[in-house]
Amino acid sequence: MEYVTPEEVAETLKVGRPTVYQWVRQGKLDAAKFGRNVRITRDSYEQFVREGHEKGKAAA
Repeated sequence: MEYVTPEEVAETLKVGRPTVYQWVRQGKLDAAKFGRNVRITRDSYEQFVREGHEKGKAAA
């Protein structure tokens, strides 16, 4: 299983790190905690982006 950091997600999506952590708390992104570090599963991140893209398409 591959993981990405909250910082990578924030940078890619052009949002702040607190927003990414909020999405994790809300269950929108699956994450694992390794010690004090949070990592988001790549599959969850990619699905989150796809779903957001599809919602944006529907709104247009």
